[in-house]
Amino acid sequence: MSTSISNKITLLFTVSLTLTASVILFIFTLEVYNTNKTLFSQRGDVAVQELLYKTERLLALGLLPNEFFGYDILCQKLVEQTEGITYVALVDASGQVIYESTPPVSQPLKSSLTDNIMDQDDQYLIKKPLPPLVHNQHYIIAEIDEPLLESKLTHFLLKMLTYATIIISIAVILMIHFLRNNLGKPISSLINHIRNIELDSQQGTQWDLLKRKDELSTVAITFNAMMNRLSNSRKSLAESHLKLQNLTNELEDRVESRTRSLNKVNKRLYTLARTDQLTGFYNRLKLEELLSKRFAQAKQSGHHFSILMADLDRFKYINDNFGHAAGDHALKTIGERILNSLRQRDSAYRIGGDEFTFIIEDYASQDSLVRVAEKIKYAVEKPIYYNGHCLSLGVSIGIAFLTKEIDCNAEGLLSFADKAMYEAKTQGLDYVISTHKI
Repeated sequence: MSTSISNKITLLFTVSLTLTASVILFIFTLEVYNTNKTLFSQRGDVAVQELLYKTERLLALGLLPNEFFGYDILCQKLVEQTEGITYVALVDASGQVIYESTPPVSQPLKSSLTDNIMDQDDQYLIKKPLPPLVHNQHYIIAEIDEPLLESKLTHFLLKMLTYATIIISIAVILMIHFLRNNLGKPISSLINHIRNIELDSQQGTQWDLLKRKDELSTVAITFNAMMNRLSNSRKSLAESHLKLQNLTNELEDRVESRTRSLNKVNKRLYTLARTDQLTGFYNRLKLEELLSKRFAQAKQSGHHFSILMADLDRFKYINDNFGHAAGDHALKTIGERILNSLRQRDSAYRIGGDEFTFIIEDYASQDSLVRVAEKIKYAVEKPIYYNGHCLSLGVSIGIAFLTKEIDCNAEGLLSFADKAMYEAKTQGLDYVISTHKI
């Protein structure tokens, strides 16, 4: 940790110092470059001006530029005697070279000179015009030695870089030594002390770092006080956690108990909502929920079922003459008898005041359905006694059953059983098997 901080500070110092040195070096480089360029330009300008003076004297003698003798020697001497000038020539307005120093300029450079004759801003070209002639304008041009200029600049840069590297290296070494003694070691001592302290221990609260008279000593003192407070808080937190855990367990037990009670109530409500309380049969809601699902299962599995619909006879007479309590007693008695006579897998539904529906599972034949209907008929017609009165009831039953020949939905099957029941009631029969095979 401390080494990392020291390294980061050292790196920041090194980067800052390097950036500062780079800026200074860049400024000095520009200054050296401009100084040497100006020096070369001034020297060249003086030398070209002397050559121009000599050329004007030749023109004053009535000689034309192409009649000068030994002019190329004058150009060569100017190059040899003037540092920073690499080429001198006498050219016409089109850039055609008439006289030049040796070695001659290359063809690409000649093309460049031709393009630059009218360019007044070429920083590496000195151009002096001769007095106007009758036929054409002529110029003395001198080229500044750009490679020599760059060589001096490179030499200066290498020297400055060497000095800068030495200075930066010494500064970094001194900074590392300073940080190691004044920051790294104290922070390492603080870290080691922190690692050796346990929350429940009050020992080890004194160490050499406390003797310092700087900010790290303040950090150490503050840390010791914080550890004492933290230890006390930890003990208090453990006690609170234990109390909270006990309370949580108690609440979870209560919630679980309430959930079980609620589930029982919900199941009871679900059953009550789908059960007729008087007879113990399921009600119409349960029939609607079950019938479509059972019909789809029968179509897939081939486990067929039948629907029996029954309507009590003379039930209204009992209600009108003996009261609704007698009617309720009769329904309750009939319900108990029918439930005892049906198989466990069969189901009974009260869908109206005196109307009932029965789902008979996996019948073997029509005869078996007839036997089920006879059991229901017997349960209804068997005398019922109430307050000294004998209550006599009859029943009309309609039957519809499933076959594979004709397709139909659950509502259709229920409709056929209902029609058969009313046919039985109309004809006064005890029961009717539906002639519509589903």
